[in-house]
Amino acid sequence: MQTTQDKHKMLAIRLENVRFRWPGAESETLHIPHFSMSQGERVFISGPSGCGKSTLLGLIAGILVPTEGDVLVQGCALDSLGSAGRDRFRGDHIGFIFQQFNLVPYLSVVENVLIPCRFSQRRLKQAKEQGKNLKDVVKMLLQRLDLEETLWSKPVRTLSIGQQQRVACARALIGQPELIIADEPTSALDSDRRVAFLHLLLEECISQGTALLFVSHDEVLAEAFPRTVRMQDINKIERGES
Repeated sequence: MQTTQDKHKMLAIRLENVRFRWPGAESETLHIPHFSMSQGERVFISGPSGCGKSTLLGLIAGILVPTEGDVLVQGCALDSLGSAGRDRFRGDHIGFIFQQFNLVPYLSVVENVLIPCRFSQRRLKQAKEQGKNLKDVVKMLLQRLDLEETLWSKPVRTLSIGQQQRVACARALIGQPELIIADEPTSALDSDRRVAFLHLLLEECISQGTALLFVSHDEVLAEAFPRTVRMQDINKIERGES
């Protein structure tokens, strides 16, 4: 018989009675009584600027620690870890796609994709299990993300915004992390490229069984997701309830 604890371990993310107040602030930024997503689930979170989306992502990533309540990722209570422990956990289990991509401009496409494997032995090991060698795994990812082979050895600063975005996606996926967090990753693209990129990202997450938490103010993109969550519905501060 499956216990409650076993069920919680199957969740990619679970927040219970989470509150967060910035140091020195008069009021709380977040009060989320409950939020969870299952392993392999794809969830779209929407909401206007200032509604707490970035704070929520900071808590899930272990960059921030809740003032009160529990934040569990892959069954691990992040606030039970020290700063260094949270850093290691983040590197091992979470892939990020940022709004500004955060690529290293002078490194090549392949070198940028391999960065997580330099900081996480777990992702290095899992990447090696996917192919004959690491570069083969990177090339396989880049091919699936439709990035031309002629670009792979070039510094990423020479690539277009859309091409850099695909490099950022491959970097997030390398080594099969259990969770991908995408924070407004399509804001710099036109509508056609935005939709095309989203479909590629979803295909890769589905093929790897990776949970995807996709945050955007562009609710048109929500149509591609099985589940949509509005920050206004989960953050009681937004509804005037504390």
